[in-house]
Amino acid sequence: MGEVERGKSHADDLYAQVGKYRELDPVAFTTTTNAEDNQSPTLEIKWVATVAHEVPAEFSLILGDVFTNLRGSLDHAVYSHAEKFVQATTGSPLDPKVGKKIAHKFSATSGDWTKGMKNTRPVVDPAFYTVMESQQQFSAQPDKRLTILDALANADKHRMLSIVQYAAPTFEMDLASLPGARLDHDPKQPIADGVTVATLTVPRPPGTSAQWVKWNGHIGYEEMIKDPDAPQSASLQGVVRALVEATKIALTDLQAAAGANW
Repeated sequence: MGEVERGKSHADDLYAQVGKYRELDPVAFTTTTNAEDNQSPTLEIKWVATVAHEVPAEFSLILGDVFTNLRGSLDHAVYSHAEKFVQATTGSPLDPKVGKKIAHKFSATSGDWTKGMKNTRPVVDPAFYTVMESQQQFSAQPDKRLTILDALANADKHRMLSIVQYAAPTFEMDLASLPGARLDHDPKQPIADGVTVATLTVPRPPGTSAQWVKWNGHIGYEEMIKDPDAPQSASLQGVVRALVEATKIALTDLQAAAGANW
């Protein structure tokens, strides 16, 4: 499992780099209001981002190393098993030409997967093949994390992935005492220097009377993986941890099926 361990090592490095980055307090939020504008019918409280340190480009490079090694460990496991299985059952080594064509492929449908595995199926144990099939998204109980790993690894090959920050404000407001209050925030908007990440709008009281504006909340941020082909972004560290775990489980299952031919 050399490649999966290298993938985990790169993941640990990524976690450490993210930790150091956050120690820099790379993003701050300032509050502005139009409280002095007595002519405005509403009070607006805006939270504006100040980015002192951009997300390091190195993060994307390390992330690519994680995906490459995790995905590669699955292909290597199939090839390694095929070598031993063919030698054990035929007494001859695996044909190098066949070896170049075998892999742990992932497909959306059973038909596509069966076609893609035509070179691999004859050179692996039937039990091993069954486990590989169970790891596909069309199976009864698939681990969809493996399909996600395959997709992200392919996206990384084409340099389609980027790491961005997203604001994640959460507010608790006493709406009963603030009729008409509204919070505007686009959760899909990346944090950028000078960007308003949230706006709280509250109707002003009539005349010159005063009214307390009660609110509690915070604005946090998290590094996210952005894939232009995916409907939404995902937590950088959350995804990496999940894919490392899924790959280890997949390899353990394959090893059990391979038996002595691992």
